[in-house]
Amino acid sequence: MSVSVRRTVAVSLLLGALALLAVSAPAAAQAGPTVVEHNVTETTTWDGEYRIVSNVTVAENATLEIEPGTTVELAEGISLSVAGTLSATGTSEAPIRFRASKPAATAGAWDAIRTTGTGSATLTLAHVELQNATNAIRIETPDSTVRLTESTTRSTAGDGIAVSVADRSTDLQVHSTRLESIGGDGISATRTAILPVESVSGWEISDTTFTDIEGAGLDLHATTVRGLSVRDSAFTGLETGIGIDTDQIRTTAIRATAIEPTGTGVGVETLDVQGFSISNNEITGAETGVNLRLERNVHSLVLSANEITSGDQGVAIEHDPRMDRFYGFDFVFDGNTVTDHTANGLSLHSKLFADSSIAVRNNTVSDNDGHGIGLFVGAFQDATVSGNALRENGESGLSMTARHVRNTQVGDNLARENGGSGLSIAARQSMTGLRVAENELLDNAREGLAIENGVRTAGNYTIEENFLAANAYGITASGPQRATIEANEIVFNTVAFGDLDPRTDADPGVGVLLTEGASGVDLRANDIYGHRVGLLTDVSGTVRAEANYWGAANGPYHRSINPEGEGNAVETRNGWVDLHEVSPDRHGPAYARPSAEIEFAPSAPAVDESIELSAAGSSDSDGAVRTYRYSVNESVTVTTEASLDTAFDAAGSYPITLWVEDDMGIESATPATATVTVEAAPTPTTTGQTQPPTTHPDPGSSAPLGLIGGLLGAGLYGMAVLLGARGLYQTLTESLLTVRGRRLHVLAGAGILTWGLASIPGPSILRLVAVAAFLVWVGLTGVAYLVVRLR
Repeated sequence: MSVSVRRTVAVSLLLGALALLAVSAPAAAQAGPTVVEHNVTETTTWDGEYRIVSNVTVAENATLEIEPGTTVELAEGISLSVAGTLSATGTSEAPIRFRASKPAATAGAWDAIRTTGTGSATLTLAHVELQNATNAIRIETPDSTVRLTESTTRSTAGDGIAVSVADRSTDLQVHSTRLESIGGDGISATRTAILPVESVSGWEISDTTFTDIEGAGLDLHATTVRGLSVRDSAFTGLETGIGIDTDQIRTTAIRATAIEPTGTGVGVETLDVQGFSISNNEITGAETGVNLRLERNVHSLVLSANEITSGDQGVAIEHDPRMDRFYGFDFVFDGNTVTDHTANGLSLHSKLFADSSIAVRNNTVSDNDGHGIGLFVGAFQDATVSGNALRENGESGLSMTARHVRNTQVGDNLARENGGSGLSIAARQSMTGLRVAENELLDNAREGLAIENGVRTAGNYTIEENFLAANAYGITASGPQRATIEANEIVFNTVAFGDLDPRTDADPGVGVLLTEGASGVDLRANDIYGHRVGLLTDVSGTVRAEANYWGAANGPYHRSINPEGEGNAVETRNGWVDLHEVSPDRHGPAYARPSAEIEFAPSAPAVDESIELSAAGSSDSDGAVRTYRYSVNESVTVTTEASLDTAFDAAGSYPITLWVEDDMGIESATPATATVTVEAAPTPTTTGQTQPPTTHPDPGSSAPLGLIGGLLGAGLYGMAVLLGARGLYQTLTESLLTVRGRRLHVLAGAGILTWGLASIPGPSILRLVAVAAFLVWVGLTGVAYLVVRLR
């Protein structure tokens, strides 16, 4: 081919390429998202990338279907409104994304997906990601159906889902979804900033996580909340978990949900309740775990099986019927665990005087700084408080106060180690039909059981079959009384150490204290012993005491009635005690104080020497020793260990005191004591005996010998190494050997031996050199052997 032909072909190819580039460039420039700026008026499918640049509406009777993996970008301030149907169903591998069109967008970069129109609007979103909106979803028409499933809403400037119009036809379902980094509420229902929506009806939120929310997770302001279900969800990193403000609640349930707010876990303010349960939830770290503000009728309010821990208040319920009418109050608090709050575990305040039914049962309420359970109401009518464990609360385990107490049962509770009374029940006016039975009341800082009533009535109250031990006082009853105290075990209610909250009218150590009232108390078939005073009365009439055991067969001591009695004393400040048929034997099991015993070792310790104090010899005939209280040189240590280590930094005699407490909280009658005598360290003394002088070798005299030995050893060892290298070379090159291996070993051994001998008069470092040289020689010999065998 000639040069001119080749040149023509090249130019043609170049021109063709340029033409192809010119044609394809506009097409490449047009590649990217499909721009949407018109409404969707018929069934339409989106698949790929779309950019909405002006407000777009899916018209009534139109459907927009979005395929998995599709990305929809919305320009600044733009919304997608739905008057018909939007179906966006992605997959976990190919989610559908709604996001801002501009790069590096922040919250509020686009507006929302809205329901609108006058007909039925439907949003079905599954495996969808909604990001950087003002509101991800807004419901603005009552006939809306919104289902959000297995999706994520994040980084919104306002609420995640905002409902401004809703009635009984509005259907909202949120399942297996995550709402995070929300600038407002997670889900809200409010017409304006102050006006509620008409109805939240049948909404369901399940398996959904609300986290990093500026407002509440769920914030509902509605005239009626009916059929709301929140379950198996989590609320964290927010101030309020669930907030409801409504005129009436019907058949609503919050269950199996974890809430960790900084403010309120569940907060409800309503006029009327018919069917509201809060159950199986875990609420941690809240100012108030559950905070209910109620008016008027409350029927079937149930809190059950919740775990509410580590906050300011556990459960706070305020019932205030402000209008002058009669309302009902039906409340069940069952199977909850409420612990570690700076105020009360459960606090109920109600001004209702009649038609109330309260059941508080099977709860564990402990380590709260206020009352464990505080019930302060207008009247208790057919109330039940039973099966509760009330431990280590700062005030009373149970405190019940009302104007009237009628037909109320308080039984089978454990109240132990509370800072006030175990159980405290007070009626400001009348008390009839109260029965306090089968409770175990141990080691409380005030009374085991305190009863107070205001006006004497024809009715009575009964205290029977309770066990009270190790309290500051056993049973105290004050006010006009007609009471029966029967078949109780009231033993060793004294406090020698530990928490104590004494009364002003009597010193601690009283088994039964009756004050401020007329006659009418029957004290029958009780075991009363182990006290400073078994019975103390300050009443205007006569107390009938029959068939009680007082700690001795010959009955209680009374200075005039029974001065020979060796049992607990009976004191009558006012009124009289009529002693009938003193029981010579206990009616129940025998209880005894534990016995303290202390030992220490060694028996004559020196200054700063460790000393083991042992209380292992302490015992309890009816149980086990639980607590040991050591007082060492006026420093007190309380422990559950039977031994304690100590030491003294100066010689002298030091007193040791040990009190013990058994597993019921009963203390030893007297402490065990011991004295540890610490001896001073012996002082060194000198004697006239002379000792022969000790001679030490002159370090300088061994230096020449060490130097000579070191040099000689180095010469012999070095010669062995050089000759060995030469022999190895001769072997590998098959030359005539001029030195034998045995001679090499002799030279090396002589060098090592010389170093070892020189280290005796010389420096010890030569000994280490000898050992190291031996190991090196063994290693070199092995290497040489392998090289020769493998060549």
